[in-house]
Amino acid sequence: MRCVEKRDLLTIAVVTILLTISYESVFRSFWQPRLVVFLIILFLVIVSKFLEKQINPRNADVLNPSEKIVVFITIFLSTFSFVLIHWALGVFPLDNADRVIMTLRMPVEGFTSIFVADFFKTSLFFCVVLFVFTLLFFLKVFKFFKKEKKSLLIPLVCFFVLDAYWIEHDISRASIKQYLNYFFSEAPSLENSSFFEENFIPVQDSLISADGYTRNLILIFLESIENNFFEYMPELKRIAEENYSFNNEVGLGGGYSVVGASFTMGSIVANTTGLPLLFFSRAVEKISNSGSYVYFPNQKSIFDILHNYDYENVFLQGTPSTFAGGKNFFINHGIDQIYDVDNIDIPKEYSFDKHMADFHPGFSDRTLFDVAKSILDTLSKKKFSLTLATIDTHFPHGFLDEKCLFKPSDKSEIEIFKTVLKCSSASIYSFVNWVKTQPYGDNTMIVLIGDHPFMGNIIVGGIPQENRKFVNAYINPKKPLLNTKRAVTAFDMYPTILDGMGFYVKDGGLALGRSLFGEEKTLIEKMGKDSLDGELKKVMISREYQGIL
Repeated sequence: MRCVEKRDLLTIAVVTILLTISYESVFRSFWQPRLVVFLIILFLVIVSKFLEKQINPRNADVLNPSEKIVVFITIFLSTFSFVLIHWALGVFPLDNADRVIMTLRMPVEGFTSIFVADFFKTSLFFCVVLFVFTLLFFLKVFKFFKKEKKSLLIPLVCFFVLDAYWIEHDISRASIKQYLNYFFSEAPSLENSSFFEENFIPVQDSLISADGYTRNLILIFLESIENNFFEYMPELKRIAEENYSFNNEVGLGGGYSVVGASFTMGSIVANTTGLPLLFFSRAVEKISNSGSYVYFPNQKSIFDILHNYDYENVFLQGTPSTFAGGKNFFINHGIDQIYDVDNIDIPKEYSFDKHMADFHPGFSDRTLFDVAKSILDTLSKKKFSLTLATIDTHFPHGFLDEKCLFKPSDKSEIEIFKTVLKCSSASIYSFVNWVKTQPYGDNTMIVLIGDHPFMGNIIVGGIPQENRKFVNAYINPKKPLLNTKRAVTAFDMYPTILDGMGFYVKDGGLALGRSLFGEEKTLIEKMGKDSLDGELKKVMISREYQGIL
C-alpha cells in the first residue's frame, strides 16, 4: 500500500475539526444545518479520494450482491435516522421525554400530515444527498477493508458509534433512558404515595358554595404561548400588565409547566381538574389504543361544578375535538355542547389560507373568535361558560393567516412565526375588548392560559427551561387578588378560576391545586419545581392516582 501523502492527512484532519466545530456550534443551535451536511459530504469526498489511492481498481475485490444489500440498508437507515433526529430536535422537545411520549401516545388528528409535510419540505433533499455520498463512500471503505482482508464489521460498528454519539450529544442520557424504559419495560407495580395522600384534596360538593351571583366564564387556552413571546405580542403583554397575572419573579413571567401538564391535553385536564395526566396510567394507555376512554371519570372538573349551578357550558376549537381524547373528556365532564371544525359550517369568506405549502388542521383563530361571538349572542342569555382553544401558534412554526394585516418581512420560518404571534396577539386583544363592550361583559370573567411552553426551537432555542413559563391573565374577577407574585402550576388554576367567579372553596384548594385568592402555599412554592416533578413521576405508579382513574 502506498504511503499516505501528508497533504491528504492534513486535509482530512482540517475538515474533521471543522465538522466537529460546526456540529457543536451550528447544528446544535439550529442556525444553519445545511452547512453541517455540506461539511460531512466534503469530508466523505476527501476520504474517498484518499481510499482510491489505496485500492487498485483492477485487482480490488468486488462486493457480492448480499454485501451490497447490507451496505445499502445500513447506510439508508443510519443517514435517515441521523437527518430525522436532527429535524425532530428542531421541531419536538426530544429532551423532555414526558411531553413527547404523552403527545405521541394519543390520537393526533390533523397533525401527522403537518409534520410529514414539514420533514419533506425542509429535510428530505439533504437526506437524499447525504445518503448518496455516504453510500458511495462506504462502498469504497468496504472494498478497502475486503482488500486488506479485515472484518467488514469494523466500519459498520464505527459508523453506528458515531451516529449514537451525535444522538446522545443532543438528547440527555436521562431522557434516552426514559424512552427506552417506556417502550421496552413492563409497567412497574403500583405503590402507595405519601405525597398524594398528604396533598390531594378530594373534590366534594360540600367544599364548594356560592353566595349570591357568580360570574360567567370565558376560558381561553392559548396554544404554546409562553412569557418569552411577549416581545412579539404587545397586545397580550398589555393584557397581562393591566390585569392579574401570576408570576414569582420581577416583571412578566407566568406559571411553571410540570410533569403531566406540559402538553395540550395534559394542560387542559390539569387546569380543569387539578390533576396531572401521566403515562403508565390506564387512561393514557386506553386512549392511545382505542380513543374511547375518559380521563378521570370520577373526578369533578370545573365544568361539572358549573353544571351543578345551572351553567350552560360550551367548548369551541378550530381543530378536531377528538384530538388526544378531548371530546370524550369534555362530554363526560360537564360540557353541554362542543363545536369544532367537524360540526361547524364555516362560510367561504372565512376559509383558511394555508401557510405557504403546509397543511392546516382546521380553521384559523380569526375565524374561531368570530364563531365565538356568534355563539355568545345566544349563550349569554343564561349563565354560561365558554372555553376556547386556539391553534395558529402551534409548533413547529405556526399557521399564518394570510388575511392578517401583519406580513412577514421574508419567507423564513422565524419571520413567519413572529408574524403569527403578532396576528394572534391582535386577535386575542380584539376579542377581549369586544366582550367587555357586550351587555354581559361586566358579569364575565375572562381567563387566558398558555397551555404549555412552545415545543419547537424558533425564538426560544437556547433559553433555559426554568425561564420558560406559560402565560396567564385573569380579567374582571369578582374579587380582587391581593398577591400575584406567586409560583403557580396548571393545578392551581382549577380552584383559582372558581374563586374568581365568586364561588367559595372551603379548604382553599381542590385536588393538587391551591386557590391563589387564598394564602396557602401552592405545591410548587412548598417543594420547588424539581422536587414536585420528581413526586409527580412517582404518583403515576401509585395506587391512589390509579384509583382516581
